[in-house]
Amino acid sequence: MKGGIVLCSVENTKIKGQPINSLIKAVLLEDRLGEESFTTDHYSIKWVLDNQLDLLFVVVYQKTLKLQYLNDLLNNVKASFTQRYDRTTLKNLSSTYDDFTKVFKNILDDVESSARNAPKPMRGFDKTKDVNKKVSKTTGAVPSAGGSNSNVPAAEAQKSVEQITQKATLKSPAGIRKIGGKRVPGSSRASSSQKTVKPKEPTKFKPMKAKRDWPNRELTAQEKAGLNFSPVEQTAEATRTITNVDDIPINLDEYPELDSSEDSVSEDSSDEKPNKSTPVAKKTSTGFFGRLISTLTDKEITDENISPVLDSFRQHLVTKNVALDIADQLCQSVKTNLLGKKLGTFSRVSSAVRESLESALTRILTPKRNIDILREVQLAQQKGRPYSIVFVGVNGVGKSTSLSKVCAWLLQNKLKVSIAACDTFRSGAVEQLQTHATNLDVYLFHQGYGKDASFICAQALEKAKSDKVDVVLIDTAGRMQHNEPLMKSLSKLVVDNNPDLVFFVGEALVGNDSVDQLQQFNRSLEEYCPVSKTPHLIDGIVLTKFDTVDDKVGAAISMVYTTGSPIVFVGCGQTYADIKSLNVKHIVSVLLSGK
Repeated sequence: MKGGIVLCSVENTKIKGQPINSLIKAVLLEDRLGEESFTTDHYSIKWVLDNQLDLLFVVVYQKTLKLQYLNDLLNNVKASFTQRYDRTTLKNLSSTYDDFTKVFKNILDDVESSARNAPKPMRGFDKTKDVNKKVSKTTGAVPSAGGSNSNVPAAEAQKSVEQITQKATLKSPAGIRKIGGKRVPGSSRASSSQKTVKPKEPTKFKPMKAKRDWPNRELTAQEKAGLNFSPVEQTAEATRTITNVDDIPINLDEYPELDSSEDSVSEDSSDEKPNKSTPVAKKTSTGFFGRLISTLTDKEITDENISPVLDSFRQHLVTKNVALDIADQLCQSVKTNLLGKKLGTFSRVSSAVRESLESALTRILTPKRNIDILREVQLAQQKGRPYSIVFVGVNGVGKSTSLSKVCAWLLQNKLKVSIAACDTFRSGAVEQLQTHATNLDVYLFHQGYGKDASFICAQALEKAKSDKVDVVLIDTAGRMQHNEPLMKSLSKLVVDNNPDLVFFVGEALVGNDSVDQLQQFNRSLEEYCPVSKTPHLIDGIVLTKFDTVDDKVGAAISMVYTTGSPIVFVGCGQTYADIKSLNVKHIVSVLLSGK
């Protein structure tokens, strides 16, 4: 079930690891049910939902296998299971479903048999021999008899094409032969020079109507009769004067829509019962009470009535600075969760979509890992070592400023802090940190510029351990996500010194670029990590310049949805005290404001 209870499971082979738990963490909790499949370790996972009963049907298989019948298998299992067990049975936790194992195996045998007996799909044009003919017209090479292209000169290729064309010449009944749409000499039709030209006939003009002369006297009866051009044969019925509208003759065969004899009921036959054999059309009421009854009845959410609503919400999220692909994935997940559900009385599709989207956004922004820095610092003190945090990010996002704000927060909690200046690339970086260290009255460990950042970090940790420092904050050089040398240097620093936390510092102003930044940093930390060691990816996010975006807070969703890492701190001002934790309810409310 979607609540987390496994009702029934069947294993054909032994599965290594826990792919279902990975599915729950990476898909269910992250609201990624709109995706088609999920891959973890050696397995791929596909699923189908039943939103009426809140059931999730899952199949796990080796990711190297290309199984075409999995969708049919899931749909057949879903249909059979929902027919056998109703909601009352599912709510009873003592119910067993062992009898469904045999049903599942029968369904599996059926779909596998159907897949084996299914006709093979037709080959595409690129896999046929005709594609060589197509290529030969552009390259000037003609395929050889063995099927491979030989380097034949273009002249010979053109000659072969002409020979093939002559064999395929079509002859019309008149003996006209055409090749490539052109007339060939020798046809039975005479040439244009032998054609006889007929003399052009003179143009015939329609005679003009003679002008009528009207006398200045009253016309005689004979003259009036000459002006009457109506038909001569007129009956009395056609010339009679109609004084009653009911007397107007109407041909019902000519106007069948006026024939209401089948719909009309005479007063004498009002007590007669209708004939049961005659189907009576069901009338739909469009009045007030009809609309009221239609509103009170349950309505099922379908693709037709939810798609326009989701399009509106997608555009709204994009205007709030949510990355476009993230907005698409969120709306697709909401659609997957709602399709097939019944709406209650007076409920609207837009209200259901808003509630589902609000729930999804809340789950995304709620940290899956509780990063309690103060508690983890105490555990590190018990082991006799300093707690270390590395700050990474692109140029100009405010890493040094955010580091100093976190330092001030730690000092408020009575902890001893030192700063390691590992930005040996940007000129002025050490002096900037020295200013912050002087203002905060903390020790700054630095060795100038141009040296190995990883070595400086290791020396700073050794110094902090000997001085019994509680927390070491490590500043790194700002680097663009595609700068390979600097990304390798960053990965080396993280691998060699194994910090407790790696914080990505990002701006709240960015939208689509934030997704690319996070993905590239995580990918670099993983790719440049030695095979013998486990890569340390980004643990949390520090969002800067949050006070400048007003209601455009979509970057928070984009960053969290991309990596699953929580937003630990939010910078909202220029002083050291202007740092806060993220208020999830407030962010969700701002994101959906105006809808």
